[in-house]
Amino acid sequence: MRESCEGHRKASAGEEPFLCRRDFPQGLFFRLAAGKLGGQEGNEIVRVGALVVGLIGGLASVAYGLLGYGLASLAESGYPASATGVKLLSVVVPITALVGAGMVLERPILGGLLMGTTATVFLWLLGCNALSFLPIVLLGSGALLGLLGAREPRKRQGK
Repeated sequence: MRESCEGHRKASAGEEPFLCRRDFPQGLFFRLAAGKLGGQEGNEIVRVGALVVGLIGGLASVAYGLLGYGLASLAESGYPASATGVKLLSVVVPITALVGAGMVLERPILGGLLMGTTATVFLWLLGCNALSFLPIVLLGSGALLGLLGAREPRKRQGK
């Protein structure tokens, strides 16, 4: 028979365990929002979430970058000087998204700003439509999570 959460708490010298079976119906997000998961643990989870969401958004932006580069190459065959900027942005913007996602663990403000800038450039380049929705939302939420992960944990005042 498994040990209950109370026994687990007693066994860990008075500290509440990181994950407790009692908290699973409420979920990890609600523990974060309620402040029960504070300090470095909460910031680390937010940063890892920003990394995962940013990497998925960056990989989606790579697919759009390849498509944009191919279409720009096709358009360049008719008008040679017209597609150079689009080809350059199709390479630079996805790289910036992946670099921002990779930096968010160590430098969350810079990584969040890079992902936010990339989401803004995608919005400016592609507009808001069904095809551009995926990288814009993923990179924007990764930027938001990265910036939230940079805040310092509040010190709890004991009564």
